[in-house]
Amino acid sequence: MPFKYYPLSLSPPTSASAIMIDQFQKLLDDQFKVATDVFDVQEEYVFASGSYINANVRIVGAISSVTGQKLSDDYKTILFQDITHTVGVGRLFYFDENYWLVTNTEKIKNLAASCTVRRCNNVLRWTDTNGNIYQEYCVLDYDFGGYDDNIKKDTPVTPGKSLSLYCQLNSKTKTILAGQRFIFGVNGGSWSAFYTLGNAVRNFLNQKTTDNTSGQLLYLELGSHSVSNDTDDLVLGIADRYKNSYTISASPVTISGSVGGSIQIYTILTLNDDVVSKPISYLSSASSIATVSGSGLVTFVSTGSCNITTYMTNNTSASALSTVTISASAVSDYEIRVTPNTGFILEGDTTIYTVYGYIGGVVQADTFTFSLVDANVPTNHYIKTDISGNSFSIQNVELFMEYPLLILATSGTHIKQISVELQGAF
Repeated sequence: MPFKYYPLSLSPPTSASAIMIDQFQKLLDDQFKVATDVFDVQEEYVFASGSYINANVRIVGAISSVTGQKLSDDYKTILFQDITHTVGVGRLFYFDENYWLVTNTEKIKNLAASCTVRRCNNVLRWTDTNGNIYQEYCVLDYDFGGYDDNIKKDTPVTPGKSLSLYCQLNSKTKTILAGQRFIFGVNGGSWSAFYTLGNAVRNFLNQKTTDNTSGQLLYLELGSHSVSNDTDDLVLGIADRYKNSYTISASPVTISGSVGGSIQIYTILTLNDDVVSKPISYLSSASSIATVSGSGLVTFVSTGSCNITTYMTNNTSASALSTVTISASAVSDYEIRVTPNTGFILEGDTTIYTVYGYIGGVVQADTFTFSLVDANVPTNHYIKTDISGNSFSIQNVELFMEYPLLILATSGTHIKQISVELQGAF
């Protein structure tokens, strides 16, 4: 029988096993030279990084380990030329205008490095409780399975249909919770809604038996659900998006002053138009011109202009911008006076407050807007009525001693916070 000889490297291996490995690598090199199934693909080189590098591989059809039959074109086997190449379950490839998810590898105790990939046929989209939007390439099974979900329902149900989903387990998909809803469909067309069944968020498929942090593949079992026109985003395909829709406003929007001065930024955060309390952060675009503290106090450092960004700490998409202009010359002190200067209203009473701006003790013609700062005081405990640009009234309907009522009086860049306690009648 004919033999083929492969030359050893310039530094020949010294052991029999090393010689065999060296010869096997030469065999793979020769095969890659003549194979017709060699392609350039993009490989996610570092797991969950989203960064891809070019890789020269062989792509062949995949065989079912159960039936021994060739699988559809949604399955491929990728062969690597370098026997030292490492690739793990959950890693992504990109070729033929599709992303592909590694679902199986052949490397342990095997000279040749290869893996089985499945074509990602959809994109998983969702929001977390802070309103952050995420998306991940995913594989949806074409066939529906059966389920009996007694955990999600208050009463037992008869077996229904479920849909299996696979995707990479990374920092984004770790935010998915049991019972989370998703929608799939066509933009402008029909949508189908699903939710994770019971405890079917399988994020515990370890790559190393005893290492609970080694999982790289997420498996979800999804049950059918109804689409909500009120809370689901049927344009971007995000379920429950409007349940966690945060907006933030910052006041003042325009800030001016002189070096050495300071001003406080006040914020209002709303969730679906309801005022809520969440951590807020601040950022100066040029700290050499103006700095901002963790509580929103802006300090004027030097002449120039910059921006102060106010944003929700756990959701940077909810943000507001204030522009700052600082001059070298001092400006006349501006004073906001509130009458009466009392910090409480007795239950059943109504107090009218007047607010005017003064420069050098001279009253100005400035008018103000009066807005509530927070939602700590229930609205059934008071009635706030705007009377004019310089006055408003507060009626103490029922005492509330846990928090004061906070009102912002704003005129351009000038702001004053008014604190009112809703005390008892006696």
